[in-house]
Amino acid sequence: MDQAYPLCEKAVGFAKNPNLYGFREWLPASTPALLRKMIDQIGAHEASIWMVDSEGGQLVTCYNTEELERIIVQPLSSGLVCKAYNEKHPVHHQGVHRYQDSSGKVDEQLAQKTQHQISVPFYLCGQLCGALSVVQLSSDFHSAPRAEVPWGFQEDAISVVAAAATVIAEGIEAKWKDVEGQ
Repeated sequence: MDQAYPLCEKAVGFAKNPNLYGFREWLPASTPALLRKMIDQIGAHEASIWMVDSEGGQLVTCYNTEELERIIVQPLSSGLVCKAYNEKHPVHHQGVHRYQDSSGKVDEQLAQKTQHQISVPFYLCGQLCGALSVVQLSSDFHSAPRAEVPWGFQEDAISVVAAAATVIAEGIEAKWKDVEGQ
Protein backbone atom coordinates (compact mmCIF):
# COMPACT_ATOMS: atom_id res chain seq x y z
CA MET A 1 0.00 0.00 0.00
CA ASP A 2 2.89 2.39 0.67
CA GLN A 3 4.02 2.12 -2.96
CA ALA A 4 0.49 2.42 -4.30
CA TYR A 5 -0.36 5.75 -2.73
CA PRO A 6 2.41 7.85 -4.32
CA LEU A 7 2.02 6.14 -7.69
CA CYS A 8 -1.73 6.65 -7.82
CA GLU A 9 -1.43 10.23 -6.59
CA LYS A 10 1.10 10.94 -9.32
CA ALA A 11 -1.02 9.21 -11.98
CA VAL A 12 -4.23 11.03 -11.09
CA GLY A 13 -2.18 14.22 -10.94
CA PHE A 14 -2.04 14.04 -14.73
CA ALA A 15 -5.83 14.38 -14.74
CA LYS A 16 -5.79 17.31 -12.31
CA ASN A 17 -3.20 19.14 -14.43
CA PRO A 18 -3.64 17.57 -17.86
CA ASN A 19 -0.41 16.99 -19.69
CA LEU A 20 -0.79 14.45 -22.46
CA TYR A 21 2.92 14.24 -23.11
CA GLY A 22 3.89 13.90 -19.45
CA PHE A 23 1.61 10.90 -19.03
CA ARG A 24 3.03 9.27 -22.16
CA GLU A 25 6.46 9.29 -20.52
CA TRP A 26 5.03 7.05 -17.77
CA LEU A 27 3.79 4.47 -20.21
CA PRO A 28 5.92 1.45 -21.08
CA ALA A 29 7.51 1.81 -24.53
CA SER A 30 5.42 -1.15 -25.67
CA THR A 31 2.07 0.57 -24.95
CA PRO A 32 1.35 2.00 -28.43
CA ALA A 33 2.11 -1.34 -30.12
CA LEU A 34 0.12 -3.27 -27.50
CA LEU A 35 -2.92 -1.03 -27.93
CA ARG A 36 -2.65 -1.18 -31.74
CA LYS A 37 -2.53 -4.98 -31.63
CA MET A 38 -5.52 -5.03 -29.25
CA ILE A 39 -7.47 -2.66 -31.50
CA ASP A 40 -6.76 -4.81 -34.54
CA GLN A 41 -7.61 -8.04 -32.70
CA ILE A 42 -11.01 -6.90 -31.44
CA GLY A 43 -11.95 -4.68 -34.39
CA ALA A 44 -11.89 -1.29 -32.64
CA HIS A 45 -11.00 2.08 -34.12
CA GLU A 46 -9.24 3.65 -31.15
CA ALA A 47 -8.48 3.30 -27.45
CA SER A 48 -8.10 5.83 -24.64
CA ILE A 49 -6.62 5.72 -21.15
CA TRP A 50 -8.55 7.92 -18.75
CA MET A 51 -7.36 9.05 -15.30
CA VAL A 52 -9.66 10.31 -12.58
CA ASP A 53 -9.66 13.86 -11.32
CA SER A 54 -11.77 13.21 -8.24
CA GLU A 55 -11.58 16.86 -7.14
CA GLY A 56 -12.95 17.91 -10.51
CA GLY A 57 -15.42 15.03 -10.57
CA GLN A 58 -14.31 13.80 -13.97
CA LEU A 59 -12.30 11.34 -16.01
CA VAL A 60 -9.67 12.91 -18.27
CA THR A 61 -8.02 11.38 -21.34
CA CYS A 62 -4.32 11.05 -20.70
CA TYR A 63 -3.56 8.86 -23.71
CA ASN A 64 -5.34 8.12 -26.99
CA THR A 65 -4.17 5.88 -29.82
CA GLU A 66 -5.12 8.56 -32.33
CA GLU A 67 -2.81 10.97 -30.49
CA LEU A 68 -5.43 13.58 -29.74
CA GLU A 69 -3.79 16.87 -28.96
CA ARG A 70 -6.59 18.08 -26.77
CA ILE A 71 -7.81 16.96 -23.41
CA ILE A 72 -11.22 15.30 -23.30
CA VAL A 73 -13.15 15.19 -20.04
CA GLN A 74 -16.20 13.22 -18.98
CA PRO A 75 -18.05 14.04 -15.75
CA LEU A 76 -18.07 11.08 -13.34
CA SER A 77 -21.85 11.42 -13.11
CA SER A 78 -22.48 10.38 -16.72
CA GLY A 79 -21.17 8.39 -19.64
CA LEU A 80 -20.25 4.80 -20.28
CA VAL A 81 -16.54 5.11 -19.51
CA CYS A 82 -17.49 6.57 -16.12
CA LYS A 83 -19.92 3.71 -15.54
CA ALA A 84 -17.00 1.26 -15.73
CA TYR A 85 -15.03 3.43 -13.32
CA ASN A 86 -17.91 4.03 -10.88
CA GLU A 87 -19.13 0.44 -10.84
CA LYS A 88 -15.58 -1.01 -10.87
CA HIS A 89 -16.33 -3.56 -13.58
CA PRO A 90 -16.17 -3.71 -17.38
CA VAL A 91 -19.04 -2.42 -19.49
CA HIS A 92 -19.80 -3.48 -23.05
CA HIS A 93 -22.31 -1.44 -25.00
CA GLN A 94 -23.46 -2.38 -28.49
CA GLY A 95 -25.35 0.48 -30.13
CA VAL A 96 -24.21 3.16 -27.67
CA HIS A 97 -26.96 5.61 -28.69
CA ARG A 98 -29.60 3.22 -27.30
CA TYR A 99 -28.33 3.47 -23.72
CA GLN A 100 -29.69 6.21 -21.50
CA ASP A 101 -26.46 6.23 -19.48
CA SER A 102 -24.56 7.30 -22.61
CA SER A 103 -23.89 11.02 -22.47
CA GLY A 104 -22.70 11.87 -26.00
CA LYS A 105 -20.41 14.54 -24.52
CA VAL A 106 -17.19 12.99 -25.86
CA ASP A 107 -18.70 12.49 -29.33
CA GLU A 108 -19.75 16.14 -29.36
CA GLN A 109 -16.27 17.30 -28.36
CA LEU A 110 -14.62 15.16 -31.06
CA ALA A 111 -17.30 15.49 -33.79
CA GLN A 112 -17.59 11.70 -34.05
CA LYS A 113 -20.24 8.99 -33.65
CA THR A 114 -19.48 6.11 -31.29
CA GLN A 115 -21.45 3.00 -32.16
CA HIS A 116 -19.95 0.42 -29.80
CA GLN A 117 -17.80 0.79 -26.70
CA ILE A 118 -16.01 -1.33 -24.13
CA SER A 119 -14.65 0.29 -20.98
CA VAL A 120 -12.74 -1.40 -18.17
CA PRO A 121 -11.49 -0.03 -14.84
CA PHE A 122 -7.79 0.87 -14.73
CA TYR A 123 -5.90 -0.01 -11.55
CA LEU A 124 -2.38 0.89 -10.40
CA CYS A 125 -0.96 -1.08 -7.45
CA GLY A 126 -4.46 -2.33 -6.73
CA GLN A 127 -6.00 1.15 -6.56
CA LEU A 128 -8.65 2.33 -9.01
CA CYS A 129 -7.18 5.29 -10.92
CA GLY A 130 -9.17 5.47 -14.15
CA ALA A 131 -10.43 3.45 -17.12
CA LEU A 132 -9.36 2.09 -20.48
CA SER A 133 -11.92 2.38 -23.28
CA VAL A 134 -12.13 1.19 -26.87
CA VAL A 135 -14.66 2.32 -29.45
CA GLN A 136 -16.00 1.57 -32.89
CA LEU A 137 -16.97 4.71 -34.80
CA SER A 138 -19.23 5.40 -37.77
CA SER A 139 -20.19 8.41 -39.87
CA ASP A 140 -23.62 8.46 -38.25
CA PHE A 141 -25.72 6.22 -36.01
CA HIS A 142 -27.12 4.18 -38.89
CA SER A 143 -24.17 3.77 -41.22
CA ALA A 144 -21.44 1.21 -41.68
CA PRO A 145 -18.22 1.50 -39.66
CA ARG A 146 -15.55 3.98 -40.74
CA ALA A 147 -13.02 1.27 -41.52
CA GLU A 148 -13.28 -2.34 -42.57
CA VAL A 149 -13.70 -3.97 -39.17
CA PRO A 150 -16.14 -6.63 -37.97
CA TRP A 151 -19.15 -4.66 -36.77
CA GLY A 152 -19.71 -4.86 -33.03
CA PHE A 153 -17.47 -6.37 -30.40
CA GLN A 154 -17.50 -10.05 -29.51
CA GLU A 155 -17.96 -10.91 -25.82
CA ASP A 156 -14.36 -12.14 -25.53
CA ALA A 157 -13.18 -8.61 -26.45
CA ILE A 158 -13.86 -7.54 -22.86
CA SER A 159 -11.20 -9.91 -21.53
CA VAL A 160 -8.73 -8.69 -24.19
CA VAL A 161 -9.26 -5.05 -23.17
CA ALA A 162 -9.01 -5.93 -19.47
CA ALA A 163 -5.77 -7.85 -20.10
CA ALA A 164 -4.30 -4.87 -21.99
CA ALA A 165 -5.19 -2.59 -19.06
CA THR A 166 -3.43 -4.96 -16.67
CA VAL A 167 -0.29 -5.23 -18.81
CA ILE A 168 -0.07 -1.44 -19.19
CA ALA A 169 -0.61 -0.90 -15.46
CA GLU A 170 2.05 -3.48 -14.56
CA GLY A 171 4.45 -1.72 -16.94
CA ILE A 172 3.75 1.64 -15.29
CA GLU A 173 4.27 0.08 -11.85
CA ALA A 174 7.59 -1.46 -12.92
CA LYS A 175 8.74 1.84 -14.42
CA TRP A 176 7.71 3.64 -11.21
CA LYS A 177 9.74 1.23 -9.09
CA ASP A 178 12.79 1.80 -11.30
CA VAL A 179 12.45 5.60 -11.18
CA GLU A 180 11.75 5.75 -7.46
CA GLY A 181 14.31 3.08 -6.58
CA GLN A 182 11.72 1.07 -4.70
